[in-house]
Amino acid sequence: MRARIFFFIIIGLICLIEYANYYLSRGYSILIAFMIFIAVNVFYEIISKARYRKRQTPYAPDFRPFVTIIIPAKNEEKVIADTIREMMNIVYNNSNGTPNYELMVVDDASTDHTLEIIKNLQSEYPNLIFHHREQVPHPSKAAVLNDVIDKCKGDIQAIFDADARVKPDFLEKIIPYLSDPKVASVQAQKRISNPDVNELTGAQEDEMIMLMSLGENQDLAEGAVDMRGNGMIVKRSAIKDAGLWNEKALTEDLDMSTRLHLNKWDIRYCPDIYVKEEAVITLKALYKQRKRWAEGGVRRYLDYLPYFFEAQTPLVKKLDMFSFFLAFYFPIWFFIGIIFSIFETLQAGELKVAVVVYFFVLFAFVMMINTFTGLRKSGIKKKRRLFYRTIRSAVFNTHWLIVMPVVSFNILFSWKPTAWVKTDHHGG
Repeated sequence: MRARIFFFIIIGLICLIEYANYYLSRGYSILIAFMIFIAVNVFYEIISKARYRKRQTPYAPDFRPFVTIIIPAKNEEKVIADTIREMMNIVYNNSNGTPNYELMVVDDASTDHTLEIIKNLQSEYPNLIFHHREQVPHPSKAAVLNDVIDKCKGDIQAIFDADARVKPDFLEKIIPYLSDPKVASVQAQKRISNPDVNELTGAQEDEMIMLMSLGENQDLAEGAVDMRGNGMIVKRSAIKDAGLWNEKALTEDLDMSTRLHLNKWDIRYCPDIYVKEEAVITLKALYKQRKRWAEGGVRRYLDYLPYFFEAQTPLVKKLDMFSFFLAFYFPIWFFIGIIFSIFETLQAGELKVAVVVYFFVLFAFVMMINTFTGLRKSGIKKKRRLFYRTIRSAVFNTHWLIVMPVVSFNILFSWKPTAWVKTDHHGG
């Protein structure tokens, strides 16, 4: 209820700003002030390499804690065997050459052959353990992680999805980031394992590359880096300090990231190693996935934004979180601006364009620069290919202009809470 009231207030404020934009001269000042604030924050992300102290990749050869790899698995018979073998190829050993990690696969009341596959692989891999959960009324990844948090041997927990693909040196490269006592978690770069299926999966690969560029800038600027679900390495002590995973959250990774920052923890981003995951291959699956992501992202800000001003969080992180908060609401603002533009055009008899539309062009241009930069860094050299994939990414990201208004309507007027739904994996 509190989140809904808060959301009503935000929507009301946006409508008032748009009303002032058309009917009061001060409206332009208010609107432009907000836009300048967002633009400055985006600009700060872009120039972070030059403006802030570069955060070096940690070197900590003596920091080799025992790690528990956790993979929640619900009806994952198509991918779980390959993922287990992939994780068992990781090389992260003690001084005597024995593995310094364990793999815990959590069968979350699967109704297919997932549990049987895990049991059959136990004889092949001695450091593979499994935990079976019975059917519960409200399953979620957060509930799985809370259930096994103290059943793991390692205080460092590496959390992957059931379709994850990593290189053998994954832990060797990413664990040193946690040697700093202030660091609660580190997020690996994410990539797509099936980008060549169709244009949709290819566009999701471009999106991941864009996010890589943004995440690296956030880390260099010591901003509020977010965990991204797959390939997040966390300290058990930090999760407990933040009050465990929120089992009601639609995006448990973003929810926990916010609470860690508010509790004075740091989250790092590691661009030196990646985890691959499947992209969804149909528009229907994409829409279902993005609705959950969008609503989870909006609700975490509705839940925690008031605390941004109370917590002793560094100013850079507060600005970073607030800029992302505004970015989440930008598609809603754009939708409202278009409605006002249509109304004013019909009333005045001439074309009227909301200022937010012009800013949308600027915002899209900045995102395209990040995508172009990330694509070049990923090894693409042909200019025609670079420009094509940059434009494809921009077109792909317009889906948020549909998803966000739908999610906003759901938050405002639906009394039935949205259920957590896993993304299906198909293997290949």
